[in-house]
Amino acid sequence: LQSIEATNVVVFVIDGTENITDQDLKLLGFVLDAGRALVIAVNKWDNLPLAQRDKIQSELDRRLTFIDFAKILFDRKALFIDGRLPQDYNAGHIKGAINIPYEEFHKKTKEERAEMMKGYNKQGIIVCYCLGGDCEMSIDLAYEIARLGFTSVNIIYPGGYKEWENAGYPVEK
Repeated sequence: LQSIEATNVVVFVIDGTENITDQDLKLLGFVLDAGRALVIAVNKWDNLPLAQRDKIQSELDRRLTFIDFAKILFDRKALFIDGRLPQDYNAGHIKGAINIPYEEFHKKTKEERAEMMKGYNKQGIIVCYCLGGDCEMSIDLAYEIARLGFTSVNIIYPGGYKEWENAGYPVEK
């Protein structure tokens, strides 16, 4: 606890092969209460199958609901990708997001997908989202983009556009 008080940034490492414990949550609470910047790293992430990664992401979302990762990443200029259809994107989207409709993206060849993603940082953080709720296009889109060699497409915003807009966060229409 003294180390948390003495630092500006806390890097919290979670073992990707184990579940998040109550002790992990207590420590994270101390970090937030101390007002420190927080980076959560999932160790052994690159060796996990995609299904296991999805399970960990779901567990993090469920257990760490007090941290609004999407807004933090937005403030840090992460690339947001809206996986909805163009008409839905044009009706309203997260400010600065680009539109890559999953229904069109997954029908393209690997080469065509790579061309669409040309110019974006393969090591940069990418947040994929769709409408939210039962919509799973953002998860599928994130997997497709990761298969192209993008290493930080492990962030999926499950609340989607509806939750973002309802929270009063920046949108464009």
